[in-house]
Amino acid sequence: MVERMENLVAGLQVHLICLTPLIQERDQK
Repeated sequence: MVERMENLVAGLQVHLICLTPLIQERDQK
């Protein structure tokens, strides 16, 4: 269970890193 949670958190962090530039571009327009 703990390992699964850590994997989910790591996955979310990767998604956030990928999405941050897209969000910033959207805000600039």
